[in-house]
Amino acid sequence: MLEQRSKKNIFSEWLEQLQQESWQLELLISGLALFGIWESRSGLMKLENYFDTNLAGEYLPLLSPLIDVFWAGWAIFMTNLLIHIILRGLWIGAIGLRYVSGDIDFDELNYSDIFRRFFKKRIGGFDEYIERLEKLSSVIFSFTFLLFMMLFSIVFLNLVFALVSIVISNVFYPDFNGPPPGILLFGFVFYGIGFLVLIDFITLGGFKKVKDPTFSKIYFWIYRIFSILSLSFIYRPLLLNFIDNKYTRRLFFFAFPYMIVLIMGFRLMSLEKYSYIPDFDKRGDIYDHFVDEESVNWNNYDDLRLEHHTTYSDLDRPLEKSRIVLASLDKHEMSGSFGKVFLSYHRNDNKMIARQHPDFTKYKETGINHRMLFDGEVEDTVIEGLKTQQLREIKYMLKVVRDQEDLIDSTETREFGHLYDEYTSKTKDDIGGLRAEIISKYSDQRNKHAKDRIKRSKEIIQSNYRIWIDDISYSDSLQCSFYTHPNLHERGLLCYFPLKSLNVGPHIIHLRKAYNDDDCTDNCPEHIKNIPFRVID
Repeated sequence: MLEQRSKKNIFSEWLEQLQQESWQLELLISGLALFGIWESRSGLMKLENYFDTNLAGEYLPLLSPLIDVFWAGWAIFMTNLLIHIILRGLWIGAIGLRYVSGDIDFDELNYSDIFRRFFKKRIGGFDEYIERLEKLSSVIFSFTFLLFMMLFSIVFLNLVFALVSIVISNVFYPDFNGPPPGILLFGFVFYGIGFLVLIDFITLGGFKKVKDPTFSKIYFWIYRIFSILSLSFIYRPLLLNFIDNKYTRRLFFFAFPYMIVLIMGFRLMSLEKYSYIPDFDKRGDIYDHFVDEESVNWNNYDDLRLEHHTTYSDLDRPLEKSRIVLASLDKHEMSGSFGKVFLSYHRNDNKMIARQHPDFTKYKETGINHRMLFDGEVEDTVIEGLKTQQLREIKYMLKVVRDQEDLIDSTETREFGHLYDEYTSKTKDDIGGLRAEIISKYSDQRNKHAKDRIKRSKEIIQSNYRIWIDDISYSDSLQCSFYTHPNLHERGLLCYFPLKSLNVGPHIIHLRKAYNDDDCTDNCPEHIKNIPFRVID
C-alpha cells in the first residue's frame, strides 16, 4: 500500500512539473497543427468536390452535411490555435518585461486618482496579469480539442444514422420510391432520443441529477448507448474536468453559440464589392440563364477555366474549382469546322431515365457498393440468356454427333432441331470446330447486343437535351460520345456541332435539359442555360 502511494505521489509530482512546462508543448503542437490545418484546405475542398460530383442523390443529403462540420472543425482549430499562439506570445513577452521592469509602479505613472483606482482594480499587479494570461492560454488550448471532439461526436452520430439508413433502404426497400417509412421511423426514434441526450449535455447532466430510480435506470442505458455511438466516452474525463470549475464552465456554455456561428456563418459569409454587376458565379436563381447570356463566365468554357485556375497556386487551385453547371463549351472563341460542348449528366437523372425507359437494363446499381460483397454490376438478361443458349446448343450438338438415344424427346431438339442436318453431316473429329463455330456465333450476337445497348444508352441520355444555336435547332445533328470531363471528373456527353454554317461574330448556344421532378416521364421541367461564344474565322 505504501509503495502504491509512493508511486502515486511520484506520478503526481511529475504531472505538476510537466504542468509547469506544458506551455512549450502547447506552442509546438499549436505551430505544427496550424501549418497542417492551413495546408489541409485543398484536401477538404477536394473531398467536398468529390462528394458533390460522385455521390448518388439519395446519399448526398446524409453525407454532405459532414463537409460543413469538417469546415467548422477547420475553422475552430484555425481560430483557436491562432489565438492561443498570440496569447502565449503575449505571455512570454510579459515574462520578459517583468525581468526588466518588475511590477507596475502606478505612482511613477502619476495618473489621477480615478484612473489609478480603475487600473489597480482591473489590472492589479503585473504578476496577476501574467497568471491570467497563463490560465487563459491553457484553457483555450484544451477548449480547442474539446470542441473538436464534440464536433467529431456529431459527425460519428450522423455517420451511424447514414449507414443504418443505407442498410434499411437496400435490404427492406430496394425498389421503394421516396423516403422509406422504416428510415423515417428510425430517424424519428434515433434523433428524438439523441435530442434528450443533447438536453442533458447542455444542462450539464440535468437528467443525471434526477433521483427517481426507474428514470435513472432507463436513462442510464440510453446514455451508455449514445456514449458509444458518439464516441463521447473518449473525451468524457476532459469534459467533466472542464465543467466542474466555475472559470472553465463559463467557457463551456460559450461553446454552443460559438460552434453555431462557425457552422452557420463561416461558410455563408461573403464580401460583395460590385453592386451593379450581376453575380454570374452564383447558382440557383431562376434567371441565371439570362445572366449567362450576357456574361463570359469562366466556368462555362474549358479554355477560360484553365486560364482562371493557372492564376492560383497548386495549393489554392482546388479551392477555386467548381462543378460544371449543365454544360461547358471548349472555347469562348471558336474556329475550324466543329465546336465542342460538354453536357453534364446529373446524378438525379437516374430516376427519371428509369421511369422513361423501364425496359432498358442499367449498368450499375446506384449507391455505395463493396467489391467483396456486391460490386454494383447489374446482370444483363439478354447477355445471360445468350450464354445459356450457347451452352444448350453445344449440348445438343454433342448429342447429335455422338448419336445419343435421348435426342428425340430432349428440350434441345425442340429448340435446335433445325440444325440437325448440319451437325449430322459432321464427323466426331469436327467437334472442336463445331464448338468454335457455335461460340463465335453467340459471341457475335453478344457483341452486337452490347454495342446496340451502349448506343441506345447514349441516345437515351441525349434525348433529354434540346439545343439551339441562335434560332436553329441542333438537337438531331449533334455527334456525341460518353466523356469524363477533367475539371472534377464529371460524367456526361462530349458533343460536336458544325461551325461552317455560322457567320463570323457572336452567337449563343441555348440548352434545355429535362430534370427529375416528382414522377415525370414526359414534359419534365427543364434547366435552361445560354452560353455566348464567338466564331473568329
